[in-house]
Amino acid sequence: TLLLLALHFYLRDPERVTEGGHRKATEACDLLEVPDPRQLGAFVRVAGLFADVNLDLVRRCDPQAVRGYAILWHEAAETLWGSLPEDCVQRGLKLPVFLAWERLDEAAEEAPFSAYTQTPAGIGDALALFMVDRLRSQFLGACTVDVSSDLLLDHRHVWRSGLVERFRTTYRAEQSHRAPLLDHVRAVFRLSNRELAQMFGVTPSAIGQWVASGIPAARQEKAVTLAQTADVLSRRLQPERLPGIFRKKATAYGDRSMIDLVSADEHAWLLEDVRTSFDFSQTA
Repeated sequence: TLLLLALHFYLRDPERVTEGGHRKATEACDLLEVPDPRQLGAFVRVAGLFADVNLDLVRRCDPQAVRGYAILWHEAAETLWGSLPEDCVQRGLKLPVFLAWERLDEAAEEAPFSAYTQTPAGIGDALALFMVDRLRSQFLGACTVDVSSDLLLDHRHVWRSGLVERFRTTYRAEQSHRAPLLDHVRAVFRLSNRELAQMFGVTPSAIGQWVASGIPAARQEKAVTLAQTADVLSRRLQPERLPGIFRKKATAYGDRSMIDLVSADEHAWLLEDVRTSFDFSQTA
């Protein structure tokens, strides 16, 4: 699903010095550190995205409700990641970024049943608290939020009814029906909505709409070419190398990356170059 190796973070100094000489974290790093993040700007934005989620329908596996929830989860994850300064990530992340992103994406399957949904906080706050908690679990020395962080409701009937497993099945089925070409490209290169938006010359929210309703006809050619490029590279190279290769600037590309080439509408040339590179019959 939604994955990436390198995010375009807004660069900020993660710490500033007070008059007394003590270091004080900025709000962006506070997201990973303060016991209760609910007053922070990034948290408020994420909670706002979730505010209108109908959790009852989501838990009952209503397809439309689950589809809408999935789109909001990805948008909220983009917002949360995008608020973190690069220095904070490099200093504290325990995993490669694309793996941490994958874990955060997978947390969507647990969030509707988390203990946070049983607190007095509204649905928006509850889902945002769980997302922050899962994000913090990827970092060294990051404390959990100051609310119970049990993963699932302590209701035995939830397990007996198989509600959680039914939701996971429905959620994954909805994911599998989202714009297959985009999903394939995402999975191979570990791309975020922001990176896809850059390559297609649209906004991240437009990518979210494509995920729900399909790729516009005018963009199909680029999507197909990207998927073909992913296929060629997947057959020739180890999967774990592809996210880095796709983002690495190369002299042969004029000190640009493959993302840069696609963004410049040179995707057809890129596909031909990749095919030629692996056409060993021409090197004999």
